[in-house]
Amino acid sequence: MTDTLSIDQEILDLYSKRAEQNKELHRTLERVSRRYSLVRLLLALATVLALVIGLWDLSHVKTWALGLCGLTVIGYLLVARLHDRVIRQSKRHRELFEINAEARSRLERKWDSVPASTVPADIADHPLARDLDLFHREETRASLVRLLGRPRTRTGQAVLYDWLLNPADPRTVRERQAAVLELAPGLDWRQELELTGKNLLKKPHNPDPFLKWAESEPWLIFPPKSSPKKC
Repeated sequence: MTDTLSIDQEILDLYSKRAEQNKELHRTLERVSRRYSLVRLLLALATVLALVIGLWDLSHVKTWALGLCGLTVIGYLLVARLHDRVIRQSKRHRELFEINAEARSRLERKWDSVPASTVPADIADHPLARDLDLFHREETRASLVRLLGRPRTRTGQAVLYDWLLNPADPRTVRERQAAVLELAPGLDWRQELELTGKNLLKKPHNPDPFLKWAESEPWLIFPPKSSPKKC
């Protein structure tokens, strides 16, 4: 029991450390982003000013003003590209902070801080699901799925729900347990995968056409027979 509590505390400390690191990186990048915003504003104002001077009927400054306008436009585009990279990195670290903070809340059983997954009514009302509290319900905050963590893709949701509701033979169970043991140490990889799935979940998609294509006959090797041409 003591060893279990010690392991849990080590994992909690790990998630807390990762959450704080990503939170601090997010704050730092937000400060950098604000500076880039200021530089972009100054470059935009300089571009407008140079353009107005260049279009004004002042022949002695027209050439260099238009040249300056071109340079400021190029500078603005370069700064905008760098700024966009900083914004994406800031968003990434904010979402990694949320992932680690949510994982820590799950281990601490702070259910109010753990978002619930959306579960179809026909699955949520399954007798096994209600008896074992597999899914979140209005009358209960805790659930097994909430403890395991939210699947980040629709395919992942379907697979997890199927595994929880339908029995598997001992060999399949052992294979799944071996896969879990193999993936457990790769926390960085798992969270990067979770982050990718989280972004995909925001854009509804249907993987069935791709799966159908992937499982179909390799037509590049064995092209489909063409119908005979009519004379």
